[in-house]
Amino acid sequence: MNKQPPTSALQSRASQYALSALDSGYVNPQDLIGIHCGIIKSISGQPTALSRSPAKSLTLLKRHFKSIANCHQHDAINHNSQVFAEALNLPPRAWKFISLIAVLEANTGLAEFVRQIMPHDSSAANMLAAMAGLDENSLDSIMVALNQTGIFEPCCINMLDFITLPRALVDRLVGSKVDCYTELIEPIMHFKGPSVLKLKDFAYLEPDTLYRFLNVTVNESAIGINVLFYGAPGTGKTQLSMVLADILGASLIAIKSLGDNINEREPAFGSRTSSSNLRLQYHQLIQHLISPHDKNLLLVDECENIFEQGISARGNGKDTLHSLLETNAIPTIWITNHIDLVPESCIRRFSYVLNVTVPDNRILEQLMDKEFKGLRVSRSFKARLATQANLVPAHISNASMVAHCITATTKAAEHTIENLITATLEASGHETTTATYRPQLPFSVDYLNIKGGNQAIGQLQHAIEHQSDIRTLLLGFSGTGKTAVVHHLAKVTNRGLTTIRCSDVLDKYIGESEKNLARIFKEATANNHILFFDEIDSLLLDRTGLRNSWEIQQVNELLTQLEAFNQPFFAATNYATRLDKAVMRRFDFKLSFEYLTANQVQRLYKSVTARSTLTHAVSSALNKLQNLTPGEFAILARRQRISSTKLSDEECLDILSTENNRKITTKAIGFIQ
Repeated sequence: MNKQPPTSALQSRASQYALSALDSGYVNPQDLIGIHCGIIKSISGQPTALSRSPAKSLTLLKRHFKSIANCHQHDAINHNSQVFAEALNLPPRAWKFISLIAVLEANTGLAEFVRQIMPHDSSAANMLAAMAGLDENSLDSIMVALNQTGIFEPCCINMLDFITLPRALVDRLVGSKVDCYTELIEPIMHFKGPSVLKLKDFAYLEPDTLYRFLNVTVNESAIGINVLFYGAPGTGKTQLSMVLADILGASLIAIKSLGDNINEREPAFGSRTSSSNLRLQYHQLIQHLISPHDKNLLLVDECENIFEQGISARGNGKDTLHSLLETNAIPTIWITNHIDLVPESCIRRFSYVLNVTVPDNRILEQLMDKEFKGLRVSRSFKARLATQANLVPAHISNASMVAHCITATTKAAEHTIENLITATLEASGHETTTATYRPQLPFSVDYLNIKGGNQAIGQLQHAIEHQSDIRTLLLGFSGTGKTAVVHHLAKVTNRGLTTIRCSDVLDKYIGESEKNLARIFKEATANNHILFFDEIDSLLLDRTGLRNSWEIQQVNELLTQLEAFNQPFFAATNYATRLDKAVMRRFDFKLSFEYLTANQVQRLYKSVTARSTLTHAVSSALNKLQNLTPGEFAILARRQRISSTKLSDEECLDILSTENNRKITTKAIGFIQ
């Protein structure tokens, strides 16, 4: 912590500068008429009486300030100013001017005094040079050097406006002695610590190329290197930055924001305007303070306000932003949750752009293994939690921290974690209660009858596990297991699943259905989810039979989105003949689900009714039921569960016969042959 100097020491130094101004020969005694006792006391800590005669007042003030100036030493201010000037690689005696600026900022009385007595012509700079103990030529070179650091206003009408320093930096300069320049700029930057994660935790983002790129550019001190991370809040953008810094052996320096006022000491959370201008100023300052030959990375979080504002209150426009991106000396990682607010002209100038997406279920469970260590939560809880829509790593980390703090374990920890995550998601505007698929029967490939063989399920699983963007069309009567297969594949491959029905897409307003489709595919891509369109025939009707242009546009939009989708896609229909003809060639697999075989019917009957053997009569009756699917046995299982007594064979056969006979008059659907 940088302690402030005694008020008397600062006033002694301010008095010295006031005396130097009066001795400079550039002060008109008439300008002293507006100087009152309050200003004098603010400078020196002690008031003094002035004469009505300006000439006598000049003499009295010199005597007063001289008596105060000699009371204290000013080693700390001199030392800190020298450290700062050397870090900025300023001319040899620039520290003298830095000291003057710091005291002018810290002592408001001195600043007001100088404003009133300063000449309004070129002599103003001469007076400041005299106050700092510099000659006029030295001050000119110092001013040019300072102008290039980015700390000061490039041009101002008022000389004192030019030399305004950030208040947080002033407090360090006039405080106690520092050991190095990083102590001076600590209020405007923060060294990020090591990450708890490893690069392999972000393997789903394929970050190896980015690592190799930064490894070269950081070590070679390349100019104009900027990396943009964008994505939803909480996806791990900052953590990824920390991981990269760790493996590069570089310091990660986050640029703080103290608000929109350069004179703020602390963060101005209530500020009505953005802090983008000040952060750009700090970014430029740190670029000059840190050697480009050291291994450093800068981090600018929530950078969208910098780019969104475009033209700042200080006159910085797109040209300034473009120049900054093209010439920064220290590689910088920029983070935003709102990529849409960053102008395209700026995005083009980033060296590397990465969409930090939500990890898939497998990665989320691996993260839970780390975060929930010691909480003794069940594997099934973690698997279920990983399927929660809009869940991001930050939700897991925050909930874990609370559970650990209150030493909750097992069911208590699960309850705490789930409640916290649910509350966070709801506060963020996300739904947490959705219709959940609840199968009535345990899934088994043995109870599927896929034309060509059930080995297709294993092929689909292999394709999904190897990140293939397969497209699969599932055809067959209701209850044959199409939906169950998709949920089974999502479970065994540990992938999130987004199920879409007609009601999720269709809208009464023209054009909105197409927008819904685009949003659905975009979200599934961002979340790395398997996308499943149930009853796809409602959306992909054959265009040759459509009369309304909006219906045709809807089909076109769905086909276009399907072509561009890079995640596994499944679609199911009971009515293949209704589909648009262009659909078929867009699917890699077309699986036709048929009624159960006689052998499957008997095995499933025994499983559901818990019979070890079947009588000849029951077996014969089952053989006559040729239109059964697993769906009918799910109905039987449910009836069995809600019945107060165990159902007899007669009752079971009656249930199955009723469901079987419903389909006898149904027209055949158009399966692919």
